[in-house]
Amino acid sequence: MESYVVVDVMPPGSFGMTFFVEDRNSGLEYTMKKVECLDETRANRSLQEALCLIDVNHPNIVRYRELFILWDKHITSSMLSMVMDCPYMTTLKIVISSQREMKERFEDKCLQMFLGQMVDALAYLHNRSILHRNMKPSNILMSSDSVFRICDFGTATISQDRAKVDIRIKESEKCWMAPESMRLLQWSDKSDIWSLGCVLLDMLICHILNEEASLSQLSQLKHDLTPLDLIICRDLRHLLTRMLSLNPKNRSNVWVLVNEAIVQQSLILCGSSSHSIKRTLPQGVTEPPFHEGIDSVLEKACEQIVKLDSVHQVLNTLKDYPHEKDIIVSCCKIIQITLEKGRCAPESFPDAVETLCRLGELYVQDAVVAEYLCSALQFLINRALYEEKDIEKATCLLVHELRSHPNEAAIVNHVFVAMAGLIESSDTAALQLCLVTDDRNGVYHIMDVRRHHLDNPKVTESFCHLLKQMVQHGHCTVGTGYPVKNDEP
Repeated sequence: MESYVVVDVMPPGSFGMTFFVEDRNSGLEYTMKKVECLDETRANRSLQEALCLIDVNHPNIVRYRELFILWDKHITSSMLSMVMDCPYMTTLKIVISSQREMKERFEDKCLQMFLGQMVDALAYLHNRSILHRNMKPSNILMSSDSVFRICDFGTATISQDRAKVDIRIKESEKCWMAPESMRLLQWSDKSDIWSLGCVLLDMLICHILNEEASLSQLSQLKHDLTPLDLIICRDLRHLLTRMLSLNPKNRSNVWVLVNEAIVQQSLILCGSSSHSIKRTLPQGVTEPPFHEGIDSVLEKACEQIVKLDSVHQVLNTLKDYPHEKDIIVSCCKIIQITLEKGRCAPESFPDAVETLCRLGELYVQDAVVAEYLCSALQFLINRALYEEKDIEKATCLLVHELRSHPNEAAIVNHVFVAMAGLIESSDTAALQLCLVTDDRNGVYHIMDVRRHHLDNPKVTESFCHLLKQMVQHGHCTVGTGYPVKNDEP
């Protein structure tokens, strides 16, 4: 920070402060973004995630020049500092507000230039496995001759901080976020496409709706696509339908968009070569079927993993990257798909339950990770792929998940099914449920959580199966939730 002098300060954003600074040595002006991190570990992780931005070099993306961590003594917190170029351009948010105030529509050429440049920029980023995570009009710069530049990227660690998302991001800004990002804090290339679709739609309707009505239409997209009825142009309406599919599996990625006629015309107009780019792969290498959705990609990956007898590598990956949520979720999906299809021998999963339980302790409050961990545990337990030493830890973890996420139907269902499997084959599991923790035992928590899901048929079915196992086992009476012996009345 000693190398820079602060020239001006912008109003605080969702995740941090933005400064205009001057390099003491060169006299050049830059933009500096300072993002508060919860602790030094998260700051270092965010720094590692953002380092790839230094190598980004694209005419429609603001250059990142330097990244570093500093300690802010005023708020006693570690700050991730990102130094970027300072192009003297206005934000698209200001331009949209101006068009809205004057009730003037954007010119067709301007819209085409925007679409072409943004698709070209996202193709560049996504081809390098870089996500933006924060696409919205205030993070897109615009010049008077319709040159657009993306700025202010988000990092995985910061974007997946539920407290920051809930507290720092205003309701009016959440409308740009994809449904899965807002609800589950899941980001992918498809979430960038959703956000771009929202920005494009706002540019198309700003001259006929005030800001409140426009933001309301964008929020409505998370329920249905009726706001697209405002779009007269058939090609644009079709394109936005592809970009704004509620299910990310059905949403177009950037490579599908490049093949749309209206996008190709826009790419040609702005001088991009992306309309003719086809990703080249080494001979004999097949491109992952991203257009079919991530589950299809993972299923095909499972086939290769089984062929190579490499399931143990999935478990090793979980052990090596305990703090990488995206990796944990993907590995849990692979375990589930592999077991669901019955493609692996039991000996392929050594220490799997122990590994998942260890991760579960780290993420017991994280609903997204907990759901996938519980799902993988369910499949492992139902196929008896565990050892006697795993039972106590697994039972305790499942009870903790119920206590932490009583309203999450998917987690509750996985826990009920897994518990039934443990109790069916283990005295230890049944007795563990009867042990008292926090003044209540596991049976109490099961009965208590059940009341949250009386109208959910899937949870009801799983609960009934668990109830059957508990009653048949005879180590606990469900009515009271306290242990009794088999020979007691």
